[in-house]
Amino acid sequence: MIHQELKIIEKRYQAKITLLRILKFRVRLTREARRYQRLLVKQSQPKNLRWINMQRNSEPEVDMEAKEERIPDLYPCYRDSEKLEFGCKHYKRNCKLVASCCNKSYTCRHCHDEATDHVMDRKATTMMICMKCLIIQPIGPTCSTVSCNSLSMARYYCSICKLFDDERQIYHCPHCDLCRIGEGLGIDFFHCMNCNACMSKSLSKHICREKCLEVDCPICHEYIFTSSTPLRALSCGHIMHSSCFDAYTSSNYTCPICCKSLGDMQVYFGMIDAMLAEETIPEEYVGQTQDILCNDCEKRGTVSFHWLYHKCPSCGSYNTRLV
Repeated sequence: MIHQELKIIEKRYQAKITLLRILKFRVRLTREARRYQRLLVKQSQPKNLRWINMQRNSEPEVDMEAKEERIPDLYPCYRDSEKLEFGCKHYKRNCKLVASCCNKSYTCRHCHDEATDHVMDRKATTMMICMKCLIIQPIGPTCSTVSCNSLSMARYYCSICKLFDDERQIYHCPHCDLCRIGEGLGIDFFHCMNCNACMSKSLSKHICREKCLEVDCPICHEYIFTSSTPLRALSCGHIMHSSCFDAYTSSNYTCPICCKSLGDMQVYFGMIDAMLAEETIPEEYVGQTQDILCNDCEKRGTVSFHWLYHKCPSCGSYNTRLV
């Protein structure tokens, strides 16, 4: 009886040994496959990235997966690869940001938002990567490593927004709590407290709308307050992107929000006057009237009926609607 039990235990032991050998063989195959994959990637990469991969491969094989989870991608990004200018299509800078939300490195928050399914909190960023020495370090205006000799990360640095830029004139507005493009408050911009927006000094007399920037663009529906795209203020006080304005006005002349005319339309209204003067009203419509509301002057009136156009008796606008 004891002899049979020993045989059973021996078979189980042999089965476990066999299973361990199979697992070790699979691990060895996995390592070989990873090594071969890295070799293929290294052959297809530019020469300036091979040194980085050599540094990665020089570390122990066992810690590779843990290292990839702990350290972001350590490689430079170029705004102009021919001139070897660091940065991306959004900003020219010498560093990458380590996103606190996913612990991955991106050249800027726009690059992060385009590549992920969440939005980066730039103000929560605490670490950066110098793209010259590829060292992870606390975020700041210059590189802290000795080899870089206090290399400037960009001409402009905001410690609040964690923003670097080496090309444009930028200032930080304490009221918006954001960085804006321009020379600064009191120089070429002022902050309207009612609109809660930075505006050009040329718009010192403007139609004030409370929190006018804290809305979406009526054309592309992007949030305007944090948008980096140039904006266009309409005569009615509403805001949209300049590019959206150019595309929209190719076939429309009224504000998409309040329906007021976007500018002086007297030439266009004069063309309608000339066209209506040549028309003959059918007898069944002669003497009939229509109540209207003018979108431009916001006054009501009663005018002669027409199936297309009704002219406002107060301001002469054809931008009217039936009531």
